[in-house]
Amino acid sequence: MGLPTTGVASFVVRQGLVMQLSQLRPKEILDLVASVSGAQSYDSKREVSQKMLAAAEKKRESAEAHIEEVAERLEQLGSEQSELKRLLTLEAKKYSTEHVLFTRRHQAAKAELDAQRESLEGAEVTAKEGLAVLTETETRLASGQDEMTAVQERLASCRVLTETLQADLRHRRDEADRQAAQVERAEADASEQADALVQRGQRERERQTVGAAARKKLAKVEAQLKRQRDILSKRQTATAKCTATLTALSYSDSAEGGAEGGLGARAQALRQSAADRSALVSDTLSGRAQAIEADLEKAQAEAAQAKAAKADADKAFKAKQAETRGADQDLTKARGNQKRAYGKFTQDKARQEERAAAVSKAENNLYGQAPPPLHSAIRLVRHVASTHKVQGVVGAVAEHVSCDPRLYTAVEAYTGNQLYNVIVQSAEVAAELVSLIHSAMARPTPEVQAILGGVAPGRISFLPLDDLHPSDPPTGFDKKDAVGLLDKLSCSARVLPAVRHLFGQCLLARDIPKAARVTEAHQCDAVTLEGDVVRSQGTVTGGYRYQASKRMKAAERLGEERAKLDAAGAAVSEGAVNVKKLDQEATAAAQHHQRLDTELGLCREARDRAGRAYSECQAQVHALEGRLSDMQEDIAGATAEATRLVTRADALEQVLLGEGEVDVGQARAALDAATDAEEQSMAKVEGLEGDRALCLAQIRRVEAEAEGGPGLSQSQGSAGPSGMTQDHLAVLKERAAALKGAADQAAQALGAADDEADRAQVEKDRLDRELRHLRTLRDEQSDTAERASNRAASIQAALNQASLHVTQAEESLQALGVQGPDLSAKEAETLSNLSNRDLVSRIAGYNRNISKLTHVNRKAQDLVGHFEGQRKALYRQRAEVAQGEGAIQDLMGDLDTRRAEALVSAVDRVRAQFSRVFETIAGVPGSLVPVRAGVPTESLGEADGLVPDVSFPGLERGQGERARDSYLARLSGGQRTVVALSLVLALQATSPSPFLLLDEVDAALDEQYRVTLAAELDRMCEESHIQIIATSFRPEMVRAATNRYLVQQHGQASRISVVDEADALRLVTTDPEAGAGGDIEAEDEDED
Repeated sequence: MGLPTTGVASFVVRQGLVMQLSQLRPKEILDLVASVSGAQSYDSKREVSQKMLAAAEKKRESAEAHIEEVAERLEQLGSEQSELKRLLTLEAKKYSTEHVLFTRRHQAAKAELDAQRESLEGAEVTAKEGLAVLTETETRLASGQDEMTAVQERLASCRVLTETLQADLRHRRDEADRQAAQVERAEADASEQADALVQRGQRERERQTVGAAARKKLAKVEAQLKRQRDILSKRQTATAKCTATLTALSYSDSAEGGAEGGLGARAQALRQSAADRSALVSDTLSGRAQAIEADLEKAQAEAAQAKAAKADADKAFKAKQAETRGADQDLTKARGNQKRAYGKFTQDKARQEERAAAVSKAENNLYGQAPPPLHSAIRLVRHVASTHKVQGVVGAVAEHVSCDPRLYTAVEAYTGNQLYNVIVQSAEVAAELVSLIHSAMARPTPEVQAILGGVAPGRISFLPLDDLHPSDPPTGFDKKDAVGLLDKLSCSARVLPAVRHLFGQCLLARDIPKAARVTEAHQCDAVTLEGDVVRSQGTVTGGYRYQASKRMKAAERLGEERAKLDAAGAAVSEGAVNVKKLDQEATAAAQHHQRLDTELGLCREARDRAGRAYSECQAQVHALEGRLSDMQEDIAGATAEATRLVTRADALEQVLLGEGEVDVGQARAALDAATDAEEQSMAKVEGLEGDRALCLAQIRRVEAEAEGGPGLSQSQGSAGPSGMTQDHLAVLKERAAALKGAADQAAQALGAADDEADRAQVEKDRLDRELRHLRTLRDEQSDTAERASNRAASIQAALNQASLHVTQAEESLQALGVQGPDLSAKEAETLSNLSNRDLVSRIAGYNRNISKLTHVNRKAQDLVGHFEGQRKALYRQRAEVAQGEGAIQDLMGDLDTRRAEALVSAVDRVRAQFSRVFETIAGVPGSLVPVRAGVPTESLGEADGLVPDVSFPGLERGQGERARDSYLARLSGGQRTVVALSLVLALQATSPSPFLLLDEVDAALDEQYRVTLAAELDRMCEESHIQIIATSFRPEMVRAATNRYLVQQHGQASRISVVDEADALRLVTTDPEAGAGGDIEAEDEDED
């Protein structure tokens, strides 16, 4: 059982000790009651009073001896007394003046702080309003960024479209220029033929009329010629017969012998003439026909080749046209990819800017936790390093060290502001930075002043990697007690020397005792997870640490944001390369498309040339076919002549054979008639053939004139002076007009694109200005709040400093034996009427006068003050001893009376609480009986002890003191526990303690006592508002508890966990002896 060492009673009751408590003697029980009644304080005061009396006598004797010694010593120091008094007077006046000055400054600072607090409250209101505005601003900013992204995409698409239209416009303008030049040439040629074309048009209409009449006449002439040829053939046959008959009659007048020979010769001659005609047909005309047929076949072959060439040209034109369409699609695809890539590049650029802003914010969050001078120094170092492009600046230590978040407090507590030490490559880099800082501060530019923000930079430490030689980390320590802090940190190999320099000599310990042990054993530093630091020199730094300081967390956040910024930068670089590549691909596609377009024009011209060549070959074939037809007609005429001769020969042979008798005169007349008819038919045939030839010539002339003009060939007549046809000229004009229209449309589209780009740029500039304004507003509000907070902190520091000066002034005045309030009213009024400047001037004068007395022996001054004080104290003590003995006696009597009253009151209350508690737990009456020398007494003031007077059912007791004592000795362990707990709870009820710890106090109790004990503890918690923690393996205590905890121990480690009532009851009912599960802690606590 633990007893109180202060005024508040605290009890710890453990299993086993409660029975010892029940075996206390009556006087010990009374002493326990006295400990909670406050009687001990009266006893201690009485003892102090007695000691004061004894000490007073000794002091009086020693004071007289010391007075004599002090007088002798003061006489020896008399020569310096005047200077000492003057010095003391000056210092007293100085400290009095400082007291007034610092008091006034304290009041002014307090008033300024109050005003600043009011201003800060107003700033907080403004900040809240600004926060609402900032929230709205953030929303507008987000929407503005989305809108800006859309505008940037539109701007990018406009730029791409502008470039495309410009390239297309240039191409179309070049094509239009070429076509315009060609059209100009064609128009120049066509202007010369304009009149001729008009005349040719008139003649063409006339020729068409003449040609129609000639074709009609030709058809009529050919029909007549066919009839006349048939008639001529018949008349030639008749003439031949008549000629043969006449020849036969003529030969009949000759000799008979010679007649047969003459007719036979004539017949033979006729047959020879027919053979000659046939030979002429077969040799000459057939050869000519064959030559014409050969020429026709050759012309047909050339026409087939021209047709094949035309087909190839058409095929090549279609292939080139398809290739051009594919190139057009490729160009469209390339421009689409270019547009998408530029949009993605714009998004990546905006994302990079966002990441850069996040990095800047994370840097401000990290370095903003440093003291303002250090923060200004860090900003200045970064500024001069970036401005002068200093190489070899690695960065602050916090940026390059990472660890488990559970170690943040330990790392920050151990290093403090050393986390902001700047790591550089060499000492030369550090010297250069220091020189640049001095130069910047010697003549600060507006930029430097803006960076400092009105806060003078402090000193900053540099860690040159090339010149650091850190010691080896400590070894040989117990891993159970501590581990190396360096082993728990992560950093790059580049900054490892700096990290070893800071953390190499530090161990991470479990608690302060182990930290102190390893520090003493290994001469190194140690830190705990809670941030308690033990240095190798023996100093210990610990206690409450402000948890809002999250430098390592801010450094980790900065690392994450920088990684995101690097990823965004890589994406932007990759996007730039991709955009450049796609630009090149789009340019190449545009050039390829332009080349294919040119080649397509060449293919079109080649196709037209092949078509013209094929038309010429077809015309030649038609001409040869006409010649072949004429030749075939000549062959038919020669064949008919041969047939006629053969017919005459046959007639002669018939006459020769005597097939008829005809008169010669009649024969001659018939012959003449036949000859005349044949001649008439020949004349008509020749006339009709002439008419036919004239009609054919007229038709051919009309067709030739219709194609190109009189006297020209088909190819010459259809072309102008420059070799360009009228159709080609019209096509060129149409293409020129189309190209001009396309160029105008492209120019209009380009102008629209430029307008759209201008509008998009204006919109982007407007959004940029609005975004900058919103960010500036947000930064101004943040700066205003920060300045107000810094101003409040500075005023608070000034107030603390003024209070410190006032305290120092008061301590100095007390050391000199002069009290501030003891100043004369006139002098106090004089000081209060002086201004601060006059007070400072007066203090400066005191300091000058004091500096003139520096030769005064300060030790002598101390001795004089000591002796004077000691003499006064001795005089005072002697007077007090002489006058205070009676007062001390009166005090001792009063203390005895008050002690007796307090004890009687406490005994009454403890007895009443014991009776109540015992009856509540045991169910039977019980009390505490006051005794004196073992005999009960009614006078509590005379009692020297208290004895429990209890009885339990089933255990009889006799009468008298001995029976009571023997009855208590015969109580069981559980019954003794009930008595002891009743006494403890009675003491607790008399003098409530806020906390009560019970360790298995119900182990020896029966179930009924456990139930009543739990109920009593629950009642005490509710009524007295105390907290009770009890370890138990009984369900009654578990049911009555408010909170339940399971404590388990495995090896050297213990673990505590929260369990509900059901699990706790299951544990205590399945294993009431806690063999496997552990201890159940039941906690009863009040509503607070």
